[in-house]
Amino acid sequence: MTAPNIPQGPLNGIRIIDFTWKAVGPWSSRMLTPYGAEVIHIEPPHRPDDHRFEFRPVYGDAAKNQIAFRDAPDSPAYYTTPNFSHLHAGKLAVNLNARHPEGKELLERLVKVSDGLSENFSGGVLDSWGLGWDRLKELNPKLVYLSLSGYGHKGEWGSYRSYGPSAQASSGLTFSSGLPSKNPAGWGYSYMDVTGGWCGGLGMMMGLLRMKRTGEGVYVDYAVTEAAMAMLGPF
Repeated sequence: MTAPNIPQGPLNGIRIIDFTWKAVGPWSSRMLTPYGAEVIHIEPPHRPDDHRFEFRPVYGDAAKNQIAFRDAPDSPAYYTTPNFSHLHAGKLAVNLNARHPEGKELLERLVKVSDGLSENFSGGVLDSWGLGWDRLKELNPKLVYLSLSGYGHKGEWGSYRSYGPSAQASSGLTFSSGLPSKNPAGWGYSYMDVTGGWCGGLGMMMGLLRMKRTGEGVYVDYAVTEAAMAMLGPF
C-alpha cells in the first residue's frame, strides 16, 4: 500500500501498531494521524474489519451486493466504504495473521521498532497469541500498550464484551438523558464509541509522554465506562 502523506506535527516519528476494529478503537488511533503519527492498521486476512461492509452505498440488489463485497476483496467497493475510510483516514494497512508462526514473527519484529500498540479486543486475546503485556515489554521495553474495552481488562467485568451503548448505560449517561417525566432517551446510536475513542487516543498520548519522560513503556488499561462517568458532571 502506498504510504499516505504524513503531515508535519508533534507526533512525527511515532509509529503505532493498530489492532483496533469496529469504532471506539479505530477512533483512538485515527485521531493521532493528523498530528504526524504513523499508524499501521492490521487486519487478519480471514476476518476483515466489519466497517468495510457497514454503512456502505448499495447498488442494485442489496443482498447480492452484501455477498459480493464480502466474497470479492479485489472489488473496489471492498476498500472504499465511506465509514471505513473515515475511521482509518491517514493510516497504513496490512493483512497479518498473528496466530500463524510467520505472522507472529513479523508482528514481533514490528513491535520492536514501534512506539505504541492499541487494540480493543476482549480481555485475554493478545495473551492467547502469546503477546501479552509481559511479552510485549520483553520485545520492546519502551512500548506503550493501550487496551480499550468497556470495563477494563481487570476486575469482575473484565471478560465482558461491550459496545458504546453498553458503556453509556452502565455509566449512568443513558439514565441522565431525556425529558422530565419520560423514560430515559439514551444517547443515540453510539455516542461513546466516538467520544470514548477520543479519550482512548488521549490515553495513548499520555502514555507516550510518560515513556518520553521516563524511558519506560507503560500499559494503559482504559475502560470506556470510566470516560462516560466523567461526562456526568454535576448529575
